[in-house]
Amino acid sequence: MPVVNEPAFHRGERTAEDGLDLARVCPGNLDGSITEQIAYALSETIRSADYYIDLHTGGRVWLHAEPAVLDCQRRIARAFGLGVVWGTLPLPGRSLSVAADAGIPRSMSNTWAPPPVIQPASKRMYKVV
Repeated sequence: MPVVNEPAFHRGERTAEDGLDLARVCPGNLDGSITEQIAYALSETIRSADYYIDLHTGGRVWLHAEPAVLDCQRRIARAFGLGVVWGTLPLPGRSLSVAADAGIPRSMSNTWAPPPVIQPASKRMYKVV
């Protein structure tokens, strides 16, 4: 998904017409406002993923309590060439919280440069959102 919040993107704003911040309304509401509906659709997509990588303006990487998931998150961060990896507590309303609740390894990165080309470690295909 190159752009998740298309209404905000087309407005050139952080929010759509409803004034809600997509980064604060996950998991959303199917019957809610446009931003809540987008958050709902995003959350459903995240729940079906093998990994979730958010190229976001926030720049955080969450560390998981389960060693296997934590190891996978660190490998995701290294694949993007991130020099610093740190954790934060889950916060309500975030897409990363949806991934955390579903037990999906996730990473959030803040970068202005295009991400590097990542060479696959194996021939197995993964669904990455």
